[in-house]
Amino acid sequence: MMLRSLAMAILMPLQALAETPLTGVEFEALTTGRTMNHVLFGEVYGAERYFPDRRVRWAFSDDKCMDGFWYEKGGLICFEYEDGTGPECWVYYRDGDDIRAIVDGDKEAAAVQMTEAATPLACLGPEVGV
Repeated sequence: MMLRSLAMAILMPLQALAETPLTGVEFEALTTGRTMNHVLFGEVYGAERYFPDRRVRWAFSDDKCMDGFWYEKGGLICFEYEDGTGPECWVYYRDGDDIRAIVDGDKEAAAVQMTEAATPLACLGPEVGV
């Protein structure tokens, strides 16, 4: 019984630490120079390349890329892209070698898993017209 109590006393702070949202500085350190796949319900739906100075390039799977930037605001990491639809804000958590993201910090929303991509971000070329 005492051993179980001791184990719980050790594990509970570790679990709480695992659920501590990443700060902007921590997020930047984990992502800069990497391309991360965004996975929802086991399917990759897009990828993002993280550049220095908090710049990003995003693409939904089989779509053209959009450039943007991110910033920290009120405990959220917010993104704005050249299409002008932003900001879109997320809470990020470290999840082993991956990152888990929840839109607007909404615990009821499905978590997006971010895993390092094995290939560079593929951007479709400009649309060809007549």
